[in-house]
Amino acid sequence: MDAAGASDGPHSAEAPVAQPPYAEAAASGGAGHGGGGSPGERGEGAWDEAAGCGEGEEAVAVGRGSVSQTVDEVIDGMGFGRYQVWLLCLCGAGWAADILDVQAVAYLIPALISDWGETRANLGLAASFTFVGMLLGSLFWGVVSDRFGRRPAFMLTSLCAGVAGMLASTSHNVSVLVLWRLLQGFGLGGNLAVDFSLFMEFVPTKARGSTSTLLTVFATFGSMAAALLAWLLVDPVRGSGWRPFLFLCAAPGVLIAALRARMLESPHFLASCGRFDDAEQVLRSVAAYNRVSLPADLCIRHPLPAQTQSMQQVPSAQTLNPKP
Repeated sequence: MDAAGASDGPHSAEAPVAQPPYAEAAASGGAGHGGGGSPGERGEGAWDEAAGCGEGEEAVAVGRGSVSQTVDEVIDGMGFGRYQVWLLCLCGAGWAADILDVQAVAYLIPALISDWGETRANLGLAASFTFVGMLLGSLFWGVVSDRFGRRPAFMLTSLCAGVAGMLASTSHNVSVLVLWRLLQGFGLGGNLAVDFSLFMEFVPTKARGSTSTLLTVFATFGSMAAALLAWLLVDPVRGSGWRPFLFLCAAPGVLIAALRARMLESPHFLASCGRFDDAEQVLRSVAAYNRVSLPADLCIRHPLPAQTQSMQQVPSAQTLNPKP
């Protein structure tokens, strides 16, 4: 198996891992200890691979390599490197775009009062339904990211928010504007949740507290960008400039989605689905990009000790022989 595999599509938990943007660096990092063939070809009792994430018991890797580590242990050993910085920029850009879109409606309402002659109460529905969409989106995209992977949700939330936001700039009445803002909020709500989860799953455990605060710095930049664009484009007296303002506020979401299409799936998600070879492949790609090396005989294992998992699966004597 190559160190940086190619992806047949982001919509299935069984799809191979995506080609990273640093394929050349990953290729020099060395391949894993072998992922081809059936479990029987790799040795009797190699491991039981789950049929899909969320279906059946989680698989446990055994007998594959002499260096057995969890995903967190491997990431802790690599430390915070170039890949984490790149991922921080992508996730932070998503947060900045979210805040930019959320605050855009505050600068939009005064201009629409002059342009459409609508009341402030009616136009306030656009803001209200944005948050309704965010509530629904956070619930929906959370389930999608747990079932199909962080990567597809990572891309589609930004794309949904960006496209709906740009279409909102074509609105000619309050009803159409509310509809597009609802759909935009549906993407924004998922983006905030999935971005944070994916970023934390690539960060060393000891650095998660400090690095999580960096995302709020990007959110501040988004708030400042909204105020600057409104000052440059929107004329609340004449009711002009709000269409290009809305379009430019939403456009970054589409660009961010395109960049995210080349990122890697979360190794935590892959390991939870029993895809230990794919998880190792991702970790080797990250290590190559961070210019660190991993053991050639690395084996990714479940966080719980094998003995503990066996105890969880074996019924107790009390259950087998209940007292009358």
